[in-house]
Parts: sequence; structure tokens; C-alpha cells
Amino acid sequence: MTFRLFCVLAVFACLGLDFIAPHYHGTAEIGGLAFLGFAVAATVLGLRADTRAKAPLR
Repeated sequence: MTFRLFCVLAVFACLGLDFIAPHYHGTAEIGGLAFLGFAVAATVLGLRADTRAKAPLR
């Protein structure tokens, strides 16, 4: 399982936690936003690494 997939699943887990236990709304929101940020950062860094690896040789 890749890190990005784990982060997306964790966002859904936080969403489920919010529906199951509304008194954890703040915790679920902070956790979901943190995991979403990690997923976006991993995607951006992964795309940068892919473009650097595919650069033509001089």
C-alpha cells in the first residue's frame, strides 16, 4: 500500500469517525486535513521526482 493510498483511506476513516461519534468532530477534522495535506505533499513530491528521473541526458 502506498503512502498516498493510506492517506486517502485515513481521510475516509476520519469522515466515518465524524459520523459515528460526532463529539470527535474536531479531532476528525484535524486528522482528516492533516492526512489530506500529507497525500497532496506526497503527490507533488512524487511528481517532481518522476519528472527529474525522466529528464533527458545531455
